[in-house]
Amino acid sequence: MNEEQTTVRNVGVGFTNLLTVLFIALKLTGTGAVAAWSWAWVLSPLWIPAAVVLAIIAMLAIIAACRWAAGSLGVWARQRNIKEWEI
Repeated sequence: MNEEQTTVRNVGVGFTNLLTVLFIALKLTGTGAVAAWSWAWVLSPLWIPAAVVLAIIAMLAIIAACRWAAGSLGVWARQRNIKEWEI
């Protein structure tokens, strides 16, 4: 059997890139409300998705740290035979 493998590549500009280019063009031409925005907001389509990903990673790290701390506390309580603190 001879199977052909087809590779599909997504070639194109994404939504956030188009939005960024649009905001930059509006800012530079002084058109609309975008002209009054700071550059941080004009470039926000680039950094907001990264900020969301970092926030999710931070939340997962906090949850993992809490679970680790709770497990350590349970081990500590069992070693000292403290029934109230068992998890």
